[in-house]
Amino acid sequence: MKKPLSAGDMCEVINGSAGKDSPNLKLIVVVRQRIFECPVLGVIWRCEAAYAEKLVLGPKCTCPPGMADFAQSWLRRLDDAPPPKAVHTTKEIAA
Repeated sequence: MKKPLSAGDMCEVINGSAGKDSPNLKLIVVVRQRIFECPVLGVIWRCEAAYAEKLVLGPKCTCPPGMADFAQSWLRRLDDAPPPKAVHTTKEIAA
């Protein structure tokens, strides 16, 4: 079962108001807070998205600079990458 989105999740934008022609496709965003539930689009999330092109759908969808609102169905959480493997090296010290 997929874990639901929550604040702090890093996501890729996979859809938008213009469908597959959305200018925000493939943008990486960080989810910050759940804003409201739209009767048409479902749950709307406010995300850190410095380079996103904004579409204002109404007074509930306005947001500050550096942020943008996205429907949950437009976001795909990026899986946590495994931590990098530690590289151990030894140095010989000349006496």
